[in-house]
Amino acid sequence: MRDDVYIWINNKIERIMTKRPYILLLLASLFSQDFDGDISFGEISFLIRNIHFGGNYSDRSKYADLNRADGSLDIGLIKYGFSNIEISGDVNAYNERAKVKYKFSGPEFEMSNLKINLSFEAPNVWNLLKKEMEHERGRKPRYVFSDISSSVVKYYKTYNEFPSDIDVLFIKGLLTRSSVDIKGWDFQYFPPGQILAISNETMSGGAGKKIKYIYNRNIVDDFKNDNYSYYTWETSGYGQRDSSHDPSPVTNTVMFSIGKIDQYFGASGYFDLSEHNQLVEFKLDKVGYSVSSVNASFIVDRDSKSTFNISDFRTEAKNVFLEFESRNQVPTIENAAFQISLKNLEVNVPRDVEDDPEFKKIADYLNINSGKFRIRQIDLDLTFNKGKNLHLKGIIDTQFGKANINGSVNVLQQGDDSEFTIDLFTVEINNLSRPINNYIEMWERETGNTLPRKGSAIVLEISGDLNRPTIKGLDL
Repeated sequence: MRDDVYIWINNKIERIMTKRPYILLLLASLFSQDFDGDISFGEISFLIRNIHFGGNYSDRSKYADLNRADGSLDIGLIKYGFSNIEISGDVNAYNERAKVKYKFSGPEFEMSNLKINLSFEAPNVWNLLKKEMEHERGRKPRYVFSDISSSVVKYYKTYNEFPSDIDVLFIKGLLTRSSVDIKGWDFQYFPPGQILAISNETMSGGAGKKIKYIYNRNIVDDFKNDNYSYYTWETSGYGQRDSSHDPSPVTNTVMFSIGKIDQYFGASGYFDLSEHNQLVEFKLDKVGYSVSSVNASFIVDRDSKSTFNISDFRTEAKNVFLEFESRNQVPTIENAAFQISLKNLEVNVPRDVEDDPEFKKIADYLNINSGKFRIRQIDLDLTFNKGKNLHLKGIIDTQFGKANINGSVNVLQQGDDSEFTIDLFTVEINNLSRPINNYIEMWERETGNTLPRKGSAIVLEISGDLNRPTIKGLDL
C-alpha cells in the first residue's frame, strides 16, 4: 500500500510541477491585481442502507448442471465520499507567485454488516479433490507400464515365449532397473499379459494401492500372429477415473459475513509556485484499510465443515511528510509511520482434508492439530524520523512459532539512490514446532554453525550493510 500511495502522490505532484503555474499567474496578469480566497466542504458522500437481494433457482431435468440453488445478499451500510475539504490560496501578480494550501479526507469507503448465504446442489468437492489427487498419483506408473510392455514384446520376438517375471527382463538387458525406479511404486510382471504396480510407504497416498495394466484380448494369439499393438493394454485400479459413474449431488452451503470494512485517506499540503522556484510540501495524515469480524464457512453434505475467521486486520500509514523542490526530481521523506496488524486468523479444515497424508505432513510442520490453523497476532510498526532514522518493531505469533523483531536502520537519502546501514536488528524466535526444530538441528550439523540462543530462544543480532549484513556468532 505504501508504494501505491507514493506512486499516486508522485504522479500528482509531477503533474503540478511540470505544468508551470501559468493559469493562476495568467489570471493575475490579465487583471493586474492580487487576489486570495478559500473554499470548503464539510462532506460530500454517497450512502445506501439496508440492501437485500434474494432468490432461488430450480431445474430438475436429467442433464441439468445445477439442480437447485438459493441464496441471499444483505448489506447494512455502504458509504463513499469526501469530508473536511479546505482549499485556500493567494496570487501576487507583481512577483508572479501563487501559494495554495489544501486539506481533505477522502476518498473514504465504509461497508458494514455484509452477509452472503448460498445453498446449492453439486458433487462433493472433497471427494472430487481426493479423486483428482489419486489420479495424479496414479499417472506416474503409466510410463513404466509402457517400458515393461515394450520389453515383453521384444522378449517374445527374440525367444518366442513370455518372460517368467520382471527380473528376467533385467537379466536379458531388455529393461533397466533405473527405468522402473519411481518413488512410491514397485512393479511386477505376471505372464502372459498383466503388469502390476503396488505403492509402497513412500507414496503420498499410502502403501498397498494397486494399479493393473492388463492386455484386454488374447495376447498369446495376437503375438503368434505378429500383432503387437500396444493400444490393446488397459489400465485399471487406484487413481483411474470411472467415466461411467457420475458423482451424486449433495447439498453445499456457503456462508460469509464481514462486520465492517473501512478504507480512508487524508492529506494536507502546501504549494509555493513561481517562475523561479517550485516548492511542494505534502503531508499524508492517514491512509489505511481495516476489516473486522470476517467469518466464512463451507459445509458439504451437511457434516463436512470448513471455516475461516479473522477478528481484526488493519494496515495504516500516517504522518508521512514529503518535500518536493524543482531542482530535485525525487522527493525527500522527512517523517513517516506505517502499521500492519492482524489478530486471530483461524482456518479449520474438514476431516476429509485432515486425513490426507500430504496434508498431514504440512500440518506436522505447522503444528496444526485437529485440522485447525491459527495466527494469533501480527503487529508490525515502522517509523521514520528526521529523514534518516528507520525503526521497526513487531511481533509475529503463530501456532508453529513466535518471533519478536526490534531494530533500527540508518538511511542516507541521495537523490535517486539511498544507502541503508543496519545499526542493530534483533530477531528472537521461540516456540517452534518440532519438525522446524529438527530441520534447524540438521542444518546446524551440516553447516557446522550453531544459531545463537538465550535459553530455548534463538536470538539473531544483525548489523552492517543491508546488502551484506553480519549475524553475531555466525560465520556465513
